[in-house]
Amino acid sequence: MTAEIVTIGPIAWAVARVPPGRAAAWEELTGWSVQRRKVGAKLASLLDAPAAANLSMSVLMPPAGVGGLLVVESEGTVAPLRTVGWAAAELSTMGLDNICARAAKLGFSIIGPPRTLGSTATIAACQIVDPGGAGLYCSDVRQYAGKARIPKATQEIDRMFIAVLASADLETTRAWYAARFGTTPISDHAVPIPILTEAWASPPDTRWRISSQQLDGDCLVEIDQYPPTTTPRERNAAGLAGGIAAVGFVADRETTLVGTSGERLILVRGASVD
Repeated sequence: MTAEIVTIGPIAWAVARVPPGRAAAWEELTGWSVQRRKVGAKLASLLDAPAAANLSMSVLMPPAGVGGLLVVESEGTVAPLRTVGWAAAELSTMGLDNICARAAKLGFSIIGPPRTLGSTATIAACQIVDPGGAGLYCSDVRQYAGKARIPKATQEIDRMFIAVLASADLETTRAWYAARFGTTPISDHAVPIPILTEAWASPPDTRWRISSQQLDGDCLVEIDQYPPTTTPRERNAAGLAGGIAAVGFVADRETTLVGTSGERLILVRGASVD
């Protein structure tokens, strides 16, 4: 029997696990609306982390009402870009130099300074990482005129529009998304990615295969091919994966799925949290 295809998009939010006391830095970095609360039992269940209930959380939501961040304070760190699963939340932005300067003052590490992408000359980007290992990619796509449907920033940090997924088997991962969500690749190429080359101590001329899948709501899932021996991300005592622990997608139902790379997808109606 053919599985039902569920349309997903836009990205509702990403769940970022950060060390205690770090949520305030994310609040200041994004400049989005803030709702400080505790992780509810429902969200903890969707995360398959019942022990995460009552952890401190900042719900950061941009004016668009989607593409936000749920910043959960919980112990532990993870080495960025060294495990499979959600590697980063990518944000549509402008003013990359200003963002990097502010991020550095707030304790983030700038692992990729502003530069033009090797894959698309009309996109500039930088990459930053929280001390706990959660990654944020900031991209200025205002000059982009390709076939991907993506939002162009109208403020310095606009909204999350790409969920970046690290996979040890790109083909299998891509087939999993196609079978469940009807996604088709809009790009598939090997490009220089300096932050991955550095993270893996690879030769300087290494090219990394990436493939982006179009979602509704002008969003993408970008699948990055990591070395085949890359291991899954460990969870902490609260049951939360390090870094970007989960990504929520708007759909016509509410459920949670685990992909081929151990990534957690939470389907929600609207961008509601609980």
